[in-house]
Amino acid sequence: MPDTNAPTNTAYHTYPELRRRSSNLPSTIASDDRSGDILVQMLNNSHLQQQSLVETLQLPKTELMSLDGEPVKYWMFIRSFENIVDKETIGDGAKLARLMQYCTGPARKLMQCCAVKEPSEGYRLARKLLQSRFGNAYDISDAWINKIVGRPAVSDNKGLLEFSDELRNCRETLQTMGKLGELNNRQSLAKIIEKLPFDLRKGWLKRVHHLKYIEMRLPTIDDVLVFVSVAAERANDPVFGHYGRDCERATVCTVPGCGLKHTKFLHLLRSGNSTCTDTGNNPSTSLSAEAPPFVNTSPGTSGNVTCNITGAGVGKVVLPIVPVKVRGKGSTDFITTYALLDTGSTQTFCAEALARELGIHGRRDTVKLTTLDDHNTLVDTFVVDLEVTDVNDENLLVMSNVMTRPNICVNSDCLVTQEEISSWPHLWDIVLPDVNPNDVLLIIGQDNPSAMTPKEVRKGNFGTPYATKTILGWTLNGPVKSGPRNKVTSHFIDADVCLQRQVEKFWLMEDLGGCDTSMSVSDRKAIAVWEHSIHLENGHYAVDIPFKTRPPCLPDNKAMAQHRLRLLGRKLTRDPVMKDKYTSSIKELMDKGYAEEVPSEQLERADGAIWYLPHHPVFHPHKPDKLRIVFDCAAKFQGISLNDTVHRGPDLINKLVGVLLRFRLERVAFMADIEGMFHQEVVNKPDRDVLRFLWWSNDSISSSPKVYRMTAHLFGGVWSPSCANFALKQTAQDNIHKYDTETVRTVDKNFYVDDCLKSVATSDEAIRLIDQLCSMLVLGGFKLRKWISNSREVLQTIPPSERTKTVLSLDLDRELLPTERALGVLWDVESDVFTFDVHVSSKPMTRRGLLSIVSSVYDPLGFASPFILTAKMLFQELCRRKIGWDDSIPDEIARQWERWLADLPQLKSLSIPRCIKPRGFGTSTTVQLHHFCDASERGYGAVTYLRLQDVDERVSSCLLMAKAKLAPLKKTTIPRLELAAGVVSVKLDEMIRRELLLPLQESVFWSDSMIVLHYLRNEDKRYQTFVANRISRILELSKASQWRYVDSMSNPADDVSRGLTAQELIGSERWVQGPQFLLCDESHWPRQPDFDTHVSPGVLEVKRDPVIYSTCTSKEEQDALSKLFGHFSSGIDCGKRSLGYFVQRQFSFTGLGKEIQFQSHLSHSR
Repeated sequence: MPDTNAPTNTAYHTYPELRRRSSNLPSTIASDDRSGDILVQMLNNSHLQQQSLVETLQLPKTELMSLDGEPVKYWMFIRSFENIVDKETIGDGAKLARLMQYCTGPARKLMQCCAVKEPSEGYRLARKLLQSRFGNAYDISDAWINKIVGRPAVSDNKGLLEFSDELRNCRETLQTMGKLGELNNRQSLAKIIEKLPFDLRKGWLKRVHHLKYIEMRLPTIDDVLVFVSVAAERANDPVFGHYGRDCERATVCTVPGCGLKHTKFLHLLRSGNSTCTDTGNNPSTSLSAEAPPFVNTSPGTSGNVTCNITGAGVGKVVLPIVPVKVRGKGSTDFITTYALLDTGSTQTFCAEALARELGIHGRRDTVKLTTLDDHNTLVDTFVVDLEVTDVNDENLLVMSNVMTRPNICVNSDCLVTQEEISSWPHLWDIVLPDVNPNDVLLIIGQDNPSAMTPKEVRKGNFGTPYATKTILGWTLNGPVKSGPRNKVTSHFIDADVCLQRQVEKFWLMEDLGGCDTSMSVSDRKAIAVWEHSIHLENGHYAVDIPFKTRPPCLPDNKAMAQHRLRLLGRKLTRDPVMKDKYTSSIKELMDKGYAEEVPSEQLERADGAIWYLPHHPVFHPHKPDKLRIVFDCAAKFQGISLNDTVHRGPDLINKLVGVLLRFRLERVAFMADIEGMFHQEVVNKPDRDVLRFLWWSNDSISSSPKVYRMTAHLFGGVWSPSCANFALKQTAQDNIHKYDTETVRTVDKNFYVDDCLKSVATSDEAIRLIDQLCSMLVLGGFKLRKWISNSREVLQTIPPSERTKTVLSLDLDRELLPTERALGVLWDVESDVFTFDVHVSSKPMTRRGLLSIVSSVYDPLGFASPFILTAKMLFQELCRRKIGWDDSIPDEIARQWERWLADLPQLKSLSIPRCIKPRGFGTSTTVQLHHFCDASERGYGAVTYLRLQDVDERVSSCLLMAKAKLAPLKKTTIPRLELAAGVVSVKLDEMIRRELLLPLQESVFWSDSMIVLHYLRNEDKRYQTFVANRISRILELSKASQWRYVDSMSNPADDVSRGLTAQELIGSERWVQGPQFLLCDESHWPRQPDFDTHVSPGVLEVKRDPVIYSTCTSKEEQDALSKLFGHFSSGIDCGKRSLGYFVQRQFSFTGLGKEIQFQSHLSHSR
């Protein structure tokens, strides 16, 4: 029978069997049948493929990591995805599905829009979105660096190994992206080393010394990585790399009472029992042969010998105090004292005694001190500038805005002795001076971070003191003795300047200012620098930067600029629109020659006069689409900024109010501004390296930044406004004989920084003046643009490209002229009137919110002052009630505030003629200023009208300017406030006469106060000091004969003393044109009463003549109490008060076991 197990079909034979049989075939058959060889080869390849497939199927399932949006995971994820999924032959739809499957959180949300597109388009878009959002090289490198330097310090062997692995991953990733330079710098390397235990940091110092002086090169991240990797491998050696507490051997210390796993020789035998505690988990406290053994014999141990690695308890905690040398800014003499480095204070303070000894005074200020219990205290202080250095004069810090305090209180329990320092092994080589608490005269706060920055930290076990080395020297922090404490010192000071600057800005427009002040010594030095260095270079004036010392002493602040550039990069990455505008602005600086790349051979300078400027965008509140790059010349590094080293220069800018007043003189008005005014002055080449800045090559944030420098003066420099105006006026002076006098005068009087505002009588005059202005200023490199005028005839002569945007494409024959801002004041060009359009954003119902809104109503000429006064009164009431800046305001004030806010939009209906002359008005023959003043319990002020009379005896009167002020919080009599209003009137007269440049007749002053008019006419009586001073000031600027009486109903100043609603202000013809009698002949003006008969002598503050009484006394023995009563000049009343005091004090005497019997004999002669 046939074998049933034999195969019945060769198709089922295995491949090896077929191959064996084919090899046994006769050669003739194999050679004749070539197809057999092909079959064998095919079977062989098929077998290999099957075997590979089986091996692949037997492998564990590949797990792809997920991407949750963390930049550090992006490259690992995307490489894994490309290797596992992207190279497969599946379609784009499947790839997109897999991609979304492995993304979570923000990454998945980002790609949701891709699912609705065609597979191939959706997959490409998803990859692009992920690359854009999470694959930015800058973001990834920044995230990796932050992960390394932001992690906790290494505390054990395992942590050291993890740190080594993270550092390697960081290094490889950054190298792959070409961003290794972000990690390979001194600052980053120092931060990495700070994460190592102390013993390893000490070893690293040896390694750095070898690299610098043996290999003659600086350390790199590769050196750090090798060092950390070797240390981690050694520490984690399975045999020798463990700590005693982790040892598996059972051997313990044989010292009685110890029982820990270490050698007995750690103990120094003393009398009594010895105790020891565990070392904790800090490898920096590991035993080292280099540190001698010490014991802590502090009193809290009750005679026990305590090993140095125990905690110190809470008996004595020392504060970081360091010896320093201090001098006033700009002085040469130092005083040695001690400074407390107070990380809990936002402000630096010095003792008043130190300021007196240094001979500095400073400016007075008021600050709010916030203590630990949130108790706020308003204190008066002086603000001074100091220069502080270490005792070796190696590091100088400039500390601005240091506030003085009567005393700097430091508890003597917070001071350390050298004996206490020596009891800790990790501090054995640190020597600190013994400090007297009365010698600590300086508290350095967080506003001077350079003094706080650790250069080296020595730390021991948990709970032990640690030492910090700063640029000012070593300091000690933490507990040094155990035991209870009954004194606690906490230094947390929050110095809130009480919004002083904001309030000062709010009241700035209230100050009428006096005469022009003379130049300071610093101003004259700046002018001397410019006069010596100014010259024309390629059609622009070139001047030096007015350094206080040349060359300036500046530290290397490139690291700060790099940090600020990274922050800017984040901001621009989040806002692509801003990024495009910023990039365009940088490109514009390059294209116009205002900036240039620093050649590689000039990157270093022998004199070190190099400074890197951070820069940031600024948007004008009324021009949100316009971005301006501002260079931060006030940014401090090591306590110094570029602005600190430069003279500010004198204030050469015209007064804003003066330019606006002159803008109102004639019928035809025009405005323009200078294009890039600050950039039109060239910086001489030796000074350009202090104006360096960083920007990315090819405008790509992911690329490495390059070094550029400004070739022109810039926005942000404290000297730039004065420098620009100096060059502008120099242009006029250099060409004074080539152009009309009016053209030169316009440059001198009608520019406010870069804005030109001018009015002339006719259009022909305007056209000629504009032509001369343009041709003159271009000789100094200045170009006028953005022209606007209320005369269509004038506008037609100006090329459309040079006009302002609002009239660029305007049909001048048909369309209305727009509304423009004239130095912030709205000018309706078509109607030729000033108006208001206030848009107020929502603010909290607090004192801060109220101040923000009121100060946003810009009204330099006081047209709306009666309405604004109402809001000022509400603000003052909050101050009177001492409502906090961020506290909710009371309900009754809140209701008044809401009514005022609801009334605010109506101000747009208030219009004041720009020109002081009505249409058709002839040549003026009489030009008079009429000032009205008044006061109430809540406020006082003055308003000025210009009265004109032409050759045809036509009379015109118009509102020129007004000032409304609040009455003081302290109650004051109405006559005194009326006098204060009179002072405002004469100051207005002085300022307007100085600025208006008109042939003015004698001014007339009007008041409805008979008392004030009586005061001014009296020549015999002597008045109280307050009254006398104000009378003197008024008569200094005016004559008594200029003052006249007006009844209250006709006095428009009543509005600035009491306030008006917006509707009342808009409907007040008296406010806009003045009282009706101003339009009449002088004979119809109010009659003047007899001031002597209308004033009661009892209301006048007359100084009384002294009265001398003669007393005859007889010598009589008196007891002590009678002598005491006789001492008081006020007689029996003071005697009664003194008697009451002594009776009250009787109880303190009875405690001594004695009862005081008071016997007094008071006699009162009538």
